[in-house]
Amino acid sequence: MPDKSNLFLTRRQLLISGGAAMIGSFLLPCLGFASVKSLHERSLLLYNKHTGEWFKDPYWIEGKYVPESLKRLNHLLRDKLNNKTIHIDKRVFDLMCALQNKVSIKKPLEVICGYRSPETNNYLRKVSSGVARNSLHVLGRAVDIRMKDINLGKFRDAAKSLKMGGVGYYPRSGFIHVDVRPQPYYW
Repeated sequence: MPDKSNLFLTRRQLLISGGAAMIGSFLLPCLGFASVKSLHERSLLLYNKHTGEWFKDPYWIEGKYVPESLKRLNHLLRDKLNNKTIHIDKRVFDLMCALQNKVSIKKPLEVICGYRSPETNNYLRKVSSGVARNSLHVLGRAVDIRMKDINLGKFRDAAKSLKMGGVGYYPRSGFIHVDVRPQPYYW
């Protein structure tokens, strides 16, 4: 005759695992769909506060960057003072996408500053403090952003948690700086 205490534990384990399976069956379609989509498509929702332009499309589909989307993103992130463009490092888009997904896919990232030409960077260094001589903005490897209705400190912490590059926190100016560099760095 089987030991009743072992039988009771087996029934309890069965009930617990059955309940977990039932709950999982309700959640799996949502989680499964999101993860399958994220494996096949990366999208951004951006708003450039200086030009009023939007980007609301996928920029990466089925393992390939979409050339037309990259062209539009480079234009949206152009130098706001002289309209010059550069090929923005694709990792910047991946970083913004990861951050947007971490915080909220339904809110746009508001672009404060994307690419900065050397002329604009030198000008800003003369009239403002905190502008780096060798800014990654000049190389197309940085962007200053914020997200409406998201606490800036929490937004910064979400960016840091990704460990995908540099994160600067500018609460008085109301934005964070994110960039792609070999090692995470925070200020």
